[in-house]
Amino acid sequence: MPRRYGISDSRLKRIAHVEIACDAVARFNSMARLYRHEICGGLFGQAYEQCIVVSSIHIVENRTQNVNEFLLSIDDLAARSAGSRSDRRLVGIIHSHPSGGTTPSILDVQTMTRSPYIWAITDPFLDEPNLQIRCFKGSGLGAMEVPCSIR
Repeated sequence: MPRRYGISDSRLKRIAHVEIACDAVARFNSMARLYRHEICGGLFGQAYEQCIVVSSIHIVENRTQNVNEFLLSIDDLAARSAGSRSDRRLVGIIHSHPSGGTTPSILDVQTMTRSPYIWAITDPFLDEPNLQIRCFKGSGLGAMEVPCSIR
C-alpha cells in the first residue's frame, strides 16, 4: 500500500546529505529559546536523488504537556504542503531539545525507525549554527545520522 505522506523507503535509504536554509534554522531556534518545553514542526523542501534541500520550517503545536517530549499531527503538517509546488513538500520533522544536546532520545530513535522522514534535532542554545542541528533517518538498525549543513 503506498504511503500517504513521507519519502519512499528506497529514496530515504539513498539520502546522504541534508541542506537546511540558515534563516529557517535561525527562526526555529529563536522561537525554541523562548520555551522550556520541546517545540516541533515540519521541514519543507525538495527530496532529490541523494540530498534533501529544506527551504522552510513550519512550527506546529506540541500536543503533549511533557516538557521532554513532543507530539505533532502529520495531517496538520501535510495540509501545509497539499497542492504546493514540489519545492514545498513535507520532507522531515524537526524538534528542539531545550535541555541541551542534539542526541536522539530512546523515544526519538524508536519513532525515527518507523518514520518515512528525515529528522532534525536542534539545541537552540549553542552559538555555532552548524552545531545547533543534527539530522537523522530511520534504518533497520535504529537512527542513522545524515550529514547536515546550514546554507
